[in-house]
Amino acid sequence: QPKNYGLVNRNFKDVKNDGNIYCYEVSDSRNTSFRVPAIIIQLTSSTQLKIEKLQTSICPPTASFTDSYSEFER
Repeated sequence: QPKNYGLVNRNFKDVKNDGNIYCYEVSDSRNTSFRVPAIIIQLTSSTQLKIEKLQTSICPPTASFTDSYSEFER
């Protein structure tokens, strides 16, 4: 469920190039025991996005990128 506050599951429309790393936990509403890895994203400019899959399905209190991130430009 998207949230209007914080850094976890924030509405995409609210993600800004503000230096914050946003984290998303994904679950299957049909199977609550099935969890996929969480992802972190960060807008690094108005046109660039960093994204990385985490090793856990739960967002950590403080997320950070490793060398395994991907970068996209629109």
